[in-house]
Amino acid sequence: MLTSATLTSNASVEFIRSRLGVAKADELIAESNFDFKEQALIYLPQGIPDPRDRGFAEAAAEEIIKLLNITQGRAFVLSISYGSYGGMQALRQLVEPEIDFPVLMQGEGARSGLLDKFRATPNSVLFTTASFWQGVERARRELFLRHHRQAALCRTLRPRSRRAPAPH
Repeated sequence: MLTSATLTSNASVEFIRSRLGVAKADELIAESNFDFKEQALIYLPQGIPDPRDRGFAEAAAEEIIKLLNITQGRAFVLSISYGSYGGMQALRQLVEPEIDFPVLMQGEGARSGLLDKFRATPNSVLFTTASFWQGVERARRELFLRHHRQAALCRTLRPRSRRAPAPH
C-alpha cells in the first residue's frame, strides 16, 4: 500500500506505477481538503538574483525579514539546501540578528523535539531544509516561507476540520 500527497501526476498514478514496475493495482485518488484559494499565497519578490549568485542569500534574507515582520514570526523558513550561498545556515546568519523572534534550526536537536519546541514557542521561526517538513502534522496556524529561485512560496495552513487520529 502506497500513500502520499504527491503520488499522482495529472490526476493519474501511471507515472509512479511505471517507475515501480507495477502493471496493475487497485487505486484510489482522494481529493485534497486543502482550500488553496483561502489558505495559500504565492509571493514573487522582484530583483532576487539566481541562487548560484553570491548576492542571493542577502537578497533572500531581506525578503524573509520583511515577511517575518509582517507575520510576526510563526514560520518555517524552508531552504533547498543546508549549506551553499543561499542555504539554511547562510539565511539564518543573515536573518536572526534582524528579527525579534525566537529562532530554531534543523540540526539543533531531534526533529520531533524541534517541532514540539516550535509549536510551544510563540512567534518562533524554524530554519529547515524542505525535506524536514514533509509529512509534518501541523496542529495550529503556521506560515511556511520557502525560497526557490525567484519565488517565495508562502502558505498559511489552517486546519479545515478537527479529525480524530487514525487508529494504529
